[in-house]
Amino acid sequence: LDMTLAFVRRTRKGQSPWQADAQHLQHQMLRIGHSHTGAVLVLYLWAAIVAFGAVSVAYVEGPVPLVLIAVAMLVVMWLTGRLPRWLERRRA
Repeated sequence: LDMTLAFVRRTRKGQSPWQADAQHLQHQMLRIGHSHTGAVLVLYLWAAIVAFGAVSVAYVEGPVPLVLIAVAMLVVMWLTGRLPRWLERRRA
């Protein structure tokens, strides 16, 4: 996903798709306040949702896997956007 987003972003700007920039997902997460470790852990959570979601949809029938994937996505979306500010308020 990150590679695809980088390719699209750079070509839309008229840049070479191979030109480096600081707009990758991890850089954006660092800008909103995640630590390096926190950013990596959140990206691992996203990868786990995709991996376990694909396997669960393949092996479990019915709407349960889709509901669980949706709930997990909402939780990780919150963690991605709000966790740094929530931790900062909690420390203060």
